[in-house]
Amino acid sequence: MRDPEKAIGAMAGKAKTVFPTYTDSQGYPATRAMLAPPERERGKVFWLTTNHIF
Repeated sequence: MRDPEKAIGAMAGKAKTVFPTYTDSQGYPATRAMLAPPERERGKVFWLTTNHIF
């Protein structure tokens, strides 16, 4: 892979669903399924939306 940023950007552009994974406040892994990000900044920052109404 010569340019990982381009490769990640290409994959993100084709994805219909993303699975962000993170560590919660107690140190346990958590994974969420979300629709593809509507916006992103050069493959480094992905803006994700939720369907939660507060």
